[in-house]
Amino acid sequence: MNYRKKTYGPYVWMDREFIKLPFTDEEFTLYLLDKLEDDIREVYDQVDKIVVVMHHIPFRQMVTYKLNPE
Repeated sequence: MNYRKKTYGPYVWMDREFIKLPFTDEEFTLYLLDKLEDDIREVYDQVDKIVVVMHHIPFRQMVTYKLNPE
């Protein structure tokens, strides 16, 4: 597994082929984290609950299936 090269064995994340960002994945993740924190701060006092939904569509071979949804 090589996250920086966006590979997992013979599999390749398609964003490696189609998404060209002017910064690293780590920098982009920190940017998104900052944005999420700002968004939460903006509504925090106005709501009772905040639900955050994120997704990543992995290859099936990259998913570890468990009976316990931790």
